Amino acid sequence: MRMHTVQTPHPDRENGEEVSESTEAEDEMTLLDALATRHEKVIEQPDPTLDWLNRPTYAYLEDRQKDTDRRLERHFISVQLPEFEFPVIFHERAQPPPTRHVTAPRAHGARNGEQAAVSCAAGLHDAPIVLLTDTEQYRDNPALHKHHKLARSLLSAGFAKELKPDAEERRRLAALIESPPTQRLREEERELMWKFRYSLTTEKNALTKFLKCVDWGDSREVQNARQLLQQWVPVDVQDLLELLGTAFVSAASWVREFAVTALRERATDSELLSYLLPLVQAIQYERDSPTPPEDSPLAALLIRRANANPELANFLHWYLHVERRDTRHGDHFGRVHDAFLERLRSSQGLTFAALQRQEELVSALSSTSQQLKEKNESRPKRIARLRSIVEQPSSALGSLNGDHPLMMPLDPRVRIVGTLPDKATVFKSAMSPLGLSFQRSSATVPDAPAYAIIFKGGDDLRQDQLVIQMLMLMDKLLQEQGLDLKLTPYRVLATAPGEGLVERVPDCEPLAQILAENKNDIRRYLQKKHPDPESPYGIEPEVLETFVKSCAGYCVAMYVLGVGDRHLDNLMLRSNGALFHIDFGYILGRDPKPFPPPMKLCKEMVEAMGGADSKLYDRFRLSCCEAFNILRASSSLLLNLLMLMVDANIKDIKGEHDVLKVTEKFRLDLNNEEAARHFQELINDSVSALFPQLTETIHKWAQYWRS
Repeated sequence: MRMHTVQTPHPDRENGEEVSESTEAEDEMTLLDALATRHEKVIEQPDPTLDWLNRPTYAYLEDRQKDTDRRLERHFISVQLPEFEFPVIFHERAQPPPTRHVTAPRAHGARNGEQAAVSCAAGLHDAPIVLLTDTEQYRDNPALHKHHKLARSLLSAGFAKELKPDAEERRRLAALIESPPTQRLREEERELMWKFRYSLTTEKNALTKFLKCVDWGDSREVQNARQLLQQWVPVDVQDLLELLGTAFVSAASWVREFAVTALRERATDSELLSYLLPLVQAIQYERDSPTPPEDSPLAALLIRRANANPELANFLHWYLHVERRDTRHGDHFGRVHDAFLERLRSSQGLTFAALQRQEELVSALSSTSQQLKEKNESRPKRIARLRSIVEQPSSALGSLNGDHPLMMPLDPRVRIVGTLPDKATVFKSAMSPLGLSFQRSSATVPDAPAYAIIFKGGDDLRQDQLVIQMLMLMDKLLQEQGLDLKLTPYRVLATAPGEGLVERVPDCEPLAQILAENKNDIRRYLQKKHPDPESPYGIEPEVLETFVKSCAGYCVAMYVLGVGDRHLDNLMLRSNGALFHIDFGYILGRDPKPFPPPMKLCKEMVEAMGGADSKLYDRFRLSCCEAFNILRASSSLLLNLLMLMVDANIKDIKGEHDVLKVTEKFRLDLNNEEAARHFQELINDSVSALFPQLTETIHKWAQYWRS
């Protein structure tokens, strides 16, 4: 590298060039000023990466301003690239750097003096400002890369079919097969899997690990993998979900087609309903498919199944309805949604008409909520105004016709025939959510109680929706193993990125209120609701057993999902003894409070069980460990579903590293006995934590001043 300095004569020494040199210096300063303005526009955009250029840029501008009256110097740098005696075989993979194009200000809108600079350097202004990303850290070692390619080419020969692993290799292969889907394989592990790939075709759990070992840039390996795929034993649905995620976006298209075909054959409608929210998110990975969106493998499968199942159709409609409003991939989801609705319209008509009525109901709720907020009235006046709207037969909220029951968006199994004005309310909250109760159709459930909901406008419920979906799935997994922990997974449905519906659980109160009204004694509350003088605690045994089981179930579920910001106001207790959690604004280990305990298990809950030495508390601990090990056995399913949500624009899921936190919670390195002991220690730590007692007091003060 060589640096040259070119000196320009001082204007005072040569009168003939004084004006031209001065004009040239002014033009240069104007040009530099314009470039600085362009630089500011770039770094003001999100994710600024050139902040370090501010000081050097402006320091240079100041120096150049001072030099206008002195000798002018211009510096040039010439770079001499190295020359090689032999051709370069290995080269860095071409990765287009991220660019931001900032157009120059036009002459008619330029500031004083800027027009001249623009005109004299139009070519420079038309060039984009390129923000480069250093890809050196991602570059493979060329020597190791060549070594691995040679080794794998030998293993691709015909004699690889005869290779059998020895005892140590079988142990290593078994550990790799049992590893969580979030674990990245090292190069030597990938070579081991590839070496004995023919011996793994009888292992259904090994397929996804094998496909991760394929070099998708090598046509021979891709062809070999496709042939082996046809010989593999049937794979579980939970492993097929992994093939639809980000790890296989760059794989061959036939991998996704294989996964969707297997799902079509093995997944029931009930399973698809349990996995529907993540599956809808996986549709975005079909954006680059050459086929129309509705003909892409996964989208076509969901549309076909939903067309024959009203419950699936209901949720698929609302999930797509929300995603088409996302600026990142709204066009793709919009085309899928339109194709789905057209399919419904042409085939059945009844489901399509029901979805249209649902949209009218939600639109009426949204506009009513907005009107009440704009009035800025007191809460009693808002409630009175809401009830008057509901009473009007001409309004969408008051015009529900009993002859044509409406399928409830939150739960399509529920049919409603009218709104109950006297139960309409506006809750005391910053967003003033609406509370409405609907009369159920007697044709479906005779003498059924009213179906109550909360409409939240201004809150993004997509994270709560995900947590509830995972909670429903956990409850299903536990019950399949014969463990019913009396969970209360109330329903949440986001109808837009900033609004949605929440099911109101009947006959429940916040734990904080119950403790305040019953001298910090939960058993006192249960004794009032379900007294039994003959039982040891004066409470019906079934009610106390429900309390113990629900405490265990939510302790495990909230721990696995890393739910934070737990306080006694978002722990609810039903009169039948079932405890449950609400409001999931912080998940996956995030918590606004310092030093949170591993799980929310306050001393009042332990005292309600009879204390740490009681039989009920021992049963609680045993239920926790049993539930933890059941969920660990299904960890691949839960982790694969969460991995499909990494690009779902959920607040607390920013990437794969967040899902890794759930993997760590499962402690898959332990056997069941060790995992049970580990969870017992977590329970002890949570009960003995003293700091949460202080945060409860602080929260009570905050609630007092808020009221």
